Amino acid sequence: GRLFRTHLGRSPAEYVRRARTEAAAALVANTDLPLARVADRCGFGSTETLRQAFLDTFGHPPSAHRRAFARRGG
Repeated sequence: GRLFRTHLGRSPAEYVRRARTEAAAALVANTDLPLARVADRCGFGSTETLRQAFLDTFGHPPSAHRRAFARRGG
């Protein structure tokens, strides 16, 4: 754990949570999957856990992320 933090600036758990949140952000922005499916695919135990990770990382919930970053058709 100490070496991980020394080299990457965060604990292994923080790193994994960030990676999961970034993967979820891509799915939220680029698919119409329900948030429960996004949470499941990215290793979050619930949509509330996903929501909290989004708030901590991006400062907004997944629903706002989808509205702001969703691919537009056409």
